[in-house]
Amino acid sequence: MFYRIANILIEIKEFENEYLEHRLSAYLDPGRHPMPDICVSFKENNNITVPKGKDYHRLDAWYWVDRNDEGYSAIKQGSKTRINLNRMDFDKACKNISIEYVDIKDYYKDLTTDRVLHMILGEAFAFCQTNYGQTVLHSAAASYKGQAILFSAPSETGKSTHTSLWKKFYSDDVVLFNDDTPVIFEQDGQLYSCGTPWSGKTEINENVHFPLAAIVFLKQGKENFIRPLSTVESVIKLLNETKKPVFEHLMDKHMEIISNIIRKTPIYELTCNISKEAVDLVKDTVFPEEKKS
Repeated sequence: MFYRIANILIEIKEFENEYLEHRLSAYLDPGRHPMPDICVSFKENNNITVPKGKDYHRLDAWYWVDRNDEGYSAIKQGSKTRINLNRMDFDKACKNISIEYVDIKDYYKDLTTDRVLHMILGEAFAFCQTNYGQTVLHSAAASYKGQAILFSAPSETGKSTHTSLWKKFYSDDVVLFNDDTPVIFEQDGQLYSCGTPWSGKTEINENVHFPLAAIVFLKQGKENFIRPLSTVESVIKLLNETKKPVFEHLMDKHMEIISNIIRKTPIYELTCNISKEAVDLVKDTVFPEEKKS
């Protein structure tokens, strides 16, 4: 099966999984594709081993390994059992991904293997973005009259609540196209944001892309106030909320992507409460022509 996500053509080879197919269905590309950008294979394996390599790092519960010329690997262990539950292997160009997994039904009651595979594929996709000059930003994504605004903040800060207000008050002009991990990519010198099949706890995602008008970092408060962020503040915020590679040479590329975003995109901090006033404050700041009319 072939899927196109953020202009990247992905082939999932010889693997049938109803849940995964459901979550990726909006991104299905049924055309003939002799040369996908990324090939992904899945394999159940009850004896997942840790590969040899250098530069072991830990990030978001994954242990990452640089296998020199052979590529990269990541291992996730059960927090209680210490059993290796998942492994991702990438070639150096991030064109081939192998995912090994353990059926977790005997280890977790609140998760299924199908859902874990969907999340792992999202982790693998996010890691590959650096090689394609793109990045995933932890944010809730909304478009207003065809232009994207990404609302970013740590979890449980109110991103989804804020974008739901945009839909409530300006429904015909607003599309909520991702609730957790939209991609930022460049095409013909213009930055865009697009939906992905990974949208946190919800299934709010659309296979669409829009020119990126602004990024807004949210901060809870009693009063509504918006201010532009300095370059240093923007770097810190974006580093905190983008999916970062763990290896130094890839981090250099990631910093180039972040620098490009800052050059081309207005970035703000919004201190806000849950109100139409907060929505209108952002709208009038990002689209000042709306306020004049």
